Amino acid sequence: MTASPPIIGKTVALNSSDLAAKLKALGPGSHVIGMADGHHDACVLTGVNTGGTITVVAENPGRSIFDRLHAGSGAKNIIFDGLDGLPKKKVTRNANRTQTYCFAALRGSAGITFQNGTIRGRSDASDAPFWTLADWQGAMLSGVQFVAPDCTARNMQLLGVNFGIGAETGAPRALIENITGAGFSGDGFRINDNDVTIRGVRATDFVRIDSNHPDAVQAYGKYANGSYAPLYRATVEDFTALEWTRNPMNALRLNPDPGMSKFGIMQGVGFHTGNYHDITLRRVKIGTAHANGFVVKGVDGLILEDCTAFNIDHGNANFDARYPWIVLNGKNITQARNVAEGFRGAATGTAPTYPVAA
Repeated sequence: MTASPPIIGKTVALNSSDLAAKLKALGPGSHVIGMADGHHDACVLTGVNTGGTITVVAENPGRSIFDRLHAGSGAKNIIFDGLDGLPKKKVTRNANRTQTYCFAALRGSAGITFQNGTIRGRSDASDAPFWTLADWQGAMLSGVQFVAPDCTARNMQLLGVNFGIGAETGAPRALIENITGAGFSGDGFRINDNDVTIRGVRATDFVRIDSNHPDAVQAYGKYANGSYAPLYRATVEDFTALEWTRNPMNALRLNPDPGMSKFGIMQGVGFHTGNYHDITLRRVKIGTAHANGFVVKGVDGLILEDCTAFNIDHGNANFDARYPWIVLNGKNITQARNVAEGFRGAATGTAPTYPVAA
């Protein structure tokens, strides 16, 4: 197998410690470092800043795998290309219930890109829609976290993960594009800072394993001093999330909340609490049996166009025609060609025509 792009004549790192050493030894300018085949140990790269762009590329895409790969303080303008993620041992819930991310751009880093790779929560992650609760509790690895500015995740695949990709507080101008994922036990995508763009995504097969409802997209304001500050200019477009594509009778789709359908646990797009400004949602399709298809509250400036919330259980015994809804409140709201089973607040639109192309 030939690497793409080729790294013939370039330096190749043999393992995690060798990669860290080779990056630290680089002189000024832009560089390409190859990464050898293998299942590499956790790697945290700090203080790597040559003034140019550093590309770390798999010698053979799909065969260079990391237990963890994090860009730490002082790491700037690094592209990780064709590298995969898979934990070396079982990942269980942290005592403080925070997520454990496989790939990350940590505070103090900037301009980090992860592209053309696959992250698996377990080696058999392709079968995640059939995992039991115990399986999920031992596969709590999440995908990619940004807590640094100007970071990108593109052309990535996520299989059997807890949370998917988070642009958290401290990650303005994050770009998340061309992502596919199947098997989520938490939120698919999070927006917690300004100027975040998510586009070209297909996420499927969500389960509920604890008190947290998985959301396809969840947004909060920037968290500081114990409260959420305003969030500005978020865009989600060309995005599809389907609660299930396999195993529709999965017991982990049962909703314990009173008054809800028996099945239905994935909330679609949730801007639930806060002070949101200039939010754009275009060509977003949510297939869920939960009430919350789209919820945008406390917004000043919203474009909601060509968005659909349809009941994923239509055509089987679980179908409940009440759900899902589009719920909107705020001001300066523009709506066009939106579809849902129900509308609340300022939301308007039409009912879906089944079957809905998913």
